[in-house]
Amino acid sequence: MSIVRLVYISTSLLAHDPNERRQIDDILLTSRRNNDAFKVTGALLATDHGFAQVLEGERDAVEATYARIVRDPRHRDIALILSDSIEARKFPEWAMAYIGPSQSADEAVAHVTNMIPASQSGEAARGLATFMSQMLARQSPARRTPSRWKVIRSWPAKMAQTSSGSAWKPSLAISVHSAATEAASFAASVERSTT
Repeated sequence: MSIVRLVYISTSLLAHDPNERRQIDDILLTSRRNNDAFKVTGALLATDHGFAQVLEGERDAVEATYARIVRDPRHRDIALILSDSIEARKFPEWAMAYIGPSQSADEAVAHVTNMIPASQSGEAARGLATFMSQMLARQSPARRTPSRWKVIRSWPAKMAQTSSGSAWKPSLAISVHSAATEAASFAASVERSTT
């Protein structure tokens, strides 16, 4: 059986939706349920205006999952930037991890987007997958939760308000350490791999 890794980016249509957080929670719950059933693992990275997602698993399961994702009306401009056979998963314990908007996430996705359609987009996508797995690996072991509930939320201040104006406090908040260091490390690794 062939194990593959697929990476895509897209433009979010939720950016100004007052129910954005609820919509993303719905995406995550549905993804985790479906991915558990089909043994697909991966991570979703959200920026203020887009998504990047890594899917890993058996080829048929990953392709069926991607086909469902492409039909989702909550995003557009979907660009498949990597589809590789792999020997090992980067997200073996994560039915669907989540990395919320942050400066480092924005910079990582912008870097990959700037590489499209250049011949280096595959390397940039591999770097993005590594960046995402490193962000998730840096969480405190004491804060780890069962695979179907692993979440990182680092919503910017403007997203930390509910539609009623009261503060939103995520129940599964895991801080991402030094966004600038993360982005610099990712950029350096991609630059090394393309030179």
